Amino acid sequence: MSRADPAPHSVQGRGEKASRSGGPFRTGFGPVGVLCRLVAMAGGLMLVAIAAMSVISIIGRWFAGTSIGGLELGPVPGDFELVETGTAIAVFCFLPQAQLARAHVTVDLFTMRAGPALRRVLGVIADLLFAATAALLAWRLTIGLEERLTYGETTMILGLPQWWVYVPGVAFMALTALACLTTLAATLRGAVPPTEAEAAAAEAGTARGESRR
Repeated sequence: MSRADPAPHSVQGRGEKASRSGGPFRTGFGPVGVLCRLVAMAGGLMLVAIAAMSVISIIGRWFAGTSIGGLELGPVPGDFELVETGTAIAVFCFLPQAQLARAHVTVDLFTMRAGPALRRVLGVIADLLFAATAALLAWRLTIGLEERLTYGETTMILGLPQWWVYVPGVAFMALTALACLTTLAATLRGAVPPTEAEAAAAEAGTARGESRR
């Protein structure tokens, strides 16, 4: 292989390029970034708790009708309601950090070879549209929260007030709108939204770097 052949460094070069273009979206962002990451971690813990509860409930179904020391075994009451409510809250938790990390599903078939200027323009348009959508959803969820408080609707089995799930929904959709404005500001300052290929290369480069430590 000749010395001029760039193949041995091509993967590393792509990773470095992806890190430079995607870095502003994956790190920093000051207090907004910290808050979004904390909310996302809370969503992860919520899913872990839901998974643990589901396992306990399934095991309880296997031993339904059995008692140990006077304790009647069985499924967790209202497990389906807890899964539905917890999963909904977890999804809301992930949206702000997903926006900061540019982790939403995108279709870049026609733009992956576009230049930085065009990608910045498309990024600005996407951030504005998503910010408007998140703000609209936060507003509509607020109306839903007011209706649930007015009528006092509860879940069928556990009787949990339905307005509980609307509170984090409103808060985290508002935070998602703020995250959109934050990435919009980064794009206007010159950051280039990464393509899917660049983001994947950046993740692979980060994983290799951590494995060498």
